[in-house]
Amino acid sequence: MKRNTLLSLLVMVPALHANGAQLDCPPGPCVIDVAVLDEARCTMSVSSDPIMFHKPGAMLFRLQTAGWRFAPGREIRFKEPPAGRVVPAGLFTPIVSQSSHTFIAIHNRYDIARPLPEDVGNFPYTITVVKEDGSKTCQLDPVVANN
Repeated sequence: MKRNTLLSLLVMVPALHANGAQLDCPPGPCVIDVAVLDEARCTMSVSSDPIMFHKPGAMLFRLQTAGWRFAPGREIRFKEPPAGRVVPAGLFTPIVSQSSHTFIAIHNRYDIARPLPEDVGNFPYTITVVKEDGSKTCQLDPVVANN
């Protein structure tokens, strides 16, 4: 998918799900809003946890808190053992991130119609954000569920 197409989709798709609620994806791009709620305690929220996937599609992560950005090079990272599980090569593929680091797009190849055994199940990941001045780093650990 082209960068401009993803940017257009990101702007057009509203957050239609409640904070922390399960989100079934697709149809359409799966938009996940991320926010820093309490800077002192590094409390964060994500609009969808878990993110349920049944067909291949994009996950678009939008950072909603001014003065913060996704940490370059470690924005969204799927956890490997012992805290997570082995992530099959190519299951989650970064598509694009914008230069201001306020959104990230990742493609999930999982397809319930043709599932690869290693692609099925829960995949914990870490979202890392930093203050724009670099003075603070916060993390949150939600889940993508391919079922």
